[in-house]
Amino acid sequence: MFKLTSVLLGVVIGFSPVANGGESVNPPSSPDGSGPSSRKRAEEKSAKARPDEADTFFEDGPLPRLHIDVDPVRLRNLNNDPKTAVPARVREAAPGQADVVYEGVMVHLKGGPGSFRKVEEKPALTLVFDRDEDKSFHGLVKIHLNNSVQDGSYLCENLGAYIFRESGCPAPRVTNARVWLNGRDLGPFVLKEGFEDPFFRKYFHDKSGNLYEGSFADVDANLPVHYGLHTPAGMNPAKVRQAAESRLHVLADAMRENDIAKRRERIASVLDVDRFLTFLACESLVAHWDGYGANRNNYRIYDDPRTQRLVFLPQGMDQLFQRPDHPLYANGALMAVALTQGLDDRQRYVDRLTEIRKSVFTQEKLNARIDHVSARVLPMMREIGREAARQHEGEAAGLKQRIADRIKDVDRQIANPPRPLKFEGGVVQLASAKWETKQEGNAQVDRLGESEKVRFRITCKAPGDVGSWRTTVLLPQGRYAFEGRMKTVGVKAAAAAAAGENLAAGMRISGDKTTNRLTGDSAWQAFKYEFDVGESLREVVLVCDLKADKGQAFFDVSSLVLRKK
Repeated sequence: MFKLTSVLLGVVIGFSPVANGGESVNPPSSPDGSGPSSRKRAEEKSAKARPDEADTFFEDGPLPRLHIDVDPVRLRNLNNDPKTAVPARVREAAPGQADVVYEGVMVHLKGGPGSFRKVEEKPALTLVFDRDEDKSFHGLVKIHLNNSVQDGSYLCENLGAYIFRESGCPAPRVTNARVWLNGRDLGPFVLKEGFEDPFFRKYFHDKSGNLYEGSFADVDANLPVHYGLHTPAGMNPAKVRQAAESRLHVLADAMRENDIAKRRERIASVLDVDRFLTFLACESLVAHWDGYGANRNNYRIYDDPRTQRLVFLPQGMDQLFQRPDHPLYANGALMAVALTQGLDDRQRYVDRLTEIRKSVFTQEKLNARIDHVSARVLPMMREIGREAARQHEGEAAGLKQRIADRIKDVDRQIANPPRPLKFEGGVVQLASAKWETKQEGNAQVDRLGESEKVRFRITCKAPGDVGSWRTTVLLPQGRYAFEGRMKTVGVKAAAAAAAGENLAAGMRISGDKTTNRLTGDSAWQAFKYEFDVGESLREVVLVCDLKADKGQAFFDVSSLVLRKK
């Protein structure tokens, strides 16, 4: 189990780690680490993942019925302290097999803003078992029991992980279970292996690397680190932390290199570029809107000691295929942008998308996977009741239809990739662009009027409210001005120290910080935001937004233009 008091000495301090008693690591096949032979090796490493005891459990064994018993007082305390694990007794029952009892299992609550539930509801749980092989759970140390409150099919996590693995990117194995907590039947769950020793031994043949946890933060943040090996006695914890963070700092600095060729080379010195492109392509194909590429969320990074490269891993895939038109080209996450900006880089990414679409992301393969998993889940659902079985069959059919719709749109997007804007007379009118909304807190974002009198309106009511209208454009190198007319009504922005950057109302591009903003009451007026594109080609997100404790901002849609200087 990873502990925050331990560290991989070779990676953190800068030694050159070797594997298998002195086997040196081969260098990448090309300067950017993403050549054909590099990708072939990555896929071979995934295909040759070590078989273990858990393989049969996840793919073919009977689904477990887990009876978890916890001291009632300690169980109630989890509501107030969900991450502090408490001891439990777990009895595993399965059709045709003798019951197995696990003592001293440590249990805590899990889940994000959308899935967290209290003990008295249907809580998602993490279970940590004894490391002794005779006492582990089918060879596993840690499992997660996801309540799947955001996925009525109980299939998305399994299907998503299957697509990643088949494409050459390691992903945790997934199955299903029925759970009782102190005698209360909680119903069906998704059972997923944790990022623990068995996972890293299976896919990387080495469990000693550091694991970084990405949750609503990009790689330029100080991500939480779960260290690999125990910290040597007397080692300064602050230096340990600083050394581990430096790995991500190197990556973040490389992304900011303006020269595309140099950037590619610097990134490849620390990142497994080939596997990242596969990771990003899979996220986009399955429409993982809450993943790294689209939302800088639900991802992990493993520092592979054998290759001395960082590897992105998927996480939190319970809301897949919700939007058939989800974009294939991520524009929010720093690494996704850095490795798809140049024309050659973008083509390499498109090639990977196309390859996975043809070899893995097919209706036949995905339907077969759904049928396989559903056939194992249905008997358990029938135990619960006829309605549960009927609902599962309907959800499985609905998932197949969503996949069919997604495949059609994926093919459309691959056949019609984004093209650079054409400037007629140096100006592009943005009124007919595809504008999307985004809001945080209780912010309201709506559209008023018709024809040439259309207005974007954003309303903030409380601290923490942020609303925006945004559209993505592909731009060649040059200097640009995003222009339009806007007004504000009663805008009160929080202090900068309390609310961060981009306060009040304004126009900008995503990722930029600006103090040129409107507050209070202001009449309709012209607004201009200038910016540069240093790369040969870059996706830019144009933003009309409001971040305030209260107030409203209005944007005249017919006046919104992008001007090339």
